Amino acid sequence: MTAPRPVFPGQFLMITRRCTQQQFLLHPDKETGQNFTYCLAHAAERFGITVVLSMMESNHHHTLVYDPLGREVEFREHFHKLVAKSQNAHWGRWENLWASVEPSVVVVSPDELLEKLVYIATNPVKDNLVEQVHQWPGPPFVRALLTGKPITVKRPRFFFSKKGTMPAELQLTLKLPDHFEGKDELLAA
Repeated sequence: MTAPRPVFPGQFLMITRRCTQQQFLLHPDKETGQNFTYCLAHAAERFGITVVLSMMESNHHHTLVYDPLGREVEFREHFHKLVAKSQNAHWGRWENLWASVEPSVVVVSPDELLEKLVYIATNPVKDNLVEQVHQWPGPPFVRALLTGKPITVKRPRFFFSKKGTMPAELQLTLKLPDHFEGKDELLAA
């Protein structure tokens, strides 16, 4: 068991989680992208988290969030649980989706935001998967952050029931918190 970590409201956090055995269980196909985005939007809405940027690669994800209420632990647990259950249903699997090691959660200072945003956005380029960021076939998170346009995502049919309580459609707006000074300059950079 890992040592307890303090959780404080009003922090930027970079969350990284890997798939078990480095398997490509988050392959950026249409269904996986829809599922990941839907689960992220649902968990963020439920726990009051502002998603700044996320990058879903084939065997891991990086997600930068702002946690105004100190609820990132609940957000992370719910998000990862939904993704794991629904992706297992999608792939016809029964075992764990995520690696057994704890996710990496790093507190990001406002001075480090640009560095972390660039790292997340360019991760597929750094990993030699594509030559330019916009070529990555996963969800269009970078474009959504830069344009300010929300991503509308329908409930994935392969796991969530039409008769259940999950919304038929969700919107995910990637952004810096409203009170953050200099956000236009940061995004321009």
